[in-house]
Amino acid sequence: MKFSIIIPVYNVEAYISKCLDSIKNQSYDNYEVIIVNDGTKDNSVNVIDKYLSDNRFKLYNKENGGLSSARNYGIKYVTGDYILFIDSDDYIERDLLNNFNNILKNKEYDLVKYNIKVVDDNYNLIRMENGLDKSKEIDMYSLLGLEFSEPAWAYLYKASFFIDNNFLYPVGRIHEDFGLTPLIILKASNIYYLNYYGYNYVQRGNSIVNGGEKNLKRCNDMLFHFDNLYSIISKDEKISNDYKKYMYSYLANGVILKGSLLDKEDLNNYIKELKKRDIFSYLIDDSLKRKLKKFFIKLFPKLYIKTR
Repeated sequence: MKFSIIIPVYNVEAYISKCLDSIKNQSYDNYEVIIVNDGTKDNSVNVIDKYLSDNRFKLYNKENGGLSSARNYGIKYVTGDYILFIDSDDYIERDLLNNFNNILKNKEYDLVKYNIKVVDDNYNLIRMENGLDKSKEIDMYSLLGLEFSEPAWAYLYKASFFIDNNFLYPVGRIHEDFGLTPLIILKASNIYYLNYYGYNYVQRGNSIVNGGEKNLKRCNDMLFHFDNLYSIISKDEKISNDYKKYMYSYLANGVILKGSLLDKEDLNNYIKELKKRDIFSYLIDDSLKRKLKKFFIKLFPKLYIKTR
């Protein structure tokens, strides 16, 4: 089994060695590393050059286009059986690829979900994902209940499944994972959960996730993703109505809660956009608790959002 690892790179000279070393030191060696230089302005490429003597590591250069653009670019060069995305400031555990291979010897899966550790800039553990009790096949409902259900780097993807479906991350938008991962999950014929903490997500104080972008754009991009995914999913007759209903609720909940970033007039306008799309109506109300939650949100959306 060959794994294709895609790593977008932009201004990460302080982190990229840790990332690449974690791959080079894997206990399983049948892999390729597709490094996409997304127009980096620092010395990241000079650091990467030291790894290119290993013919499994390949560097591709492109003009800056953002994380989604770099991921999409890297997909074109995949020759492996499975795809793994790694952000260039993160790193993986030594036996991750070997664990993947052991699972896939018996059966191939469209998606393999594994556990995440969150660490700080100095690689000290902050917390561990609260996963399931054991490795096993799971369905969409179990998957979406996990903490890291959206990030591109939280999964291993069967290459033919990913490429044949022409999955592409939305370019120029924040929360690009929210804009694609739900569709990937819906399209997957089978999913395996690996109870192994194989990925270390580095929380950086100056990263895209933690700052630097305007909150209003974050929320507007979430609305864009909701509109786009709803349009795609609603037209797909291969997806069951039950799955669609559950996914609409999942998407609606994510969009609603994103409003917590806003205040005053921005929040009022955001709620107007939610109402225009009738997003509150998509929340599942199949239990008394969920019925009460839905009722409260529809009546007092601003209060609900600000108290979350």
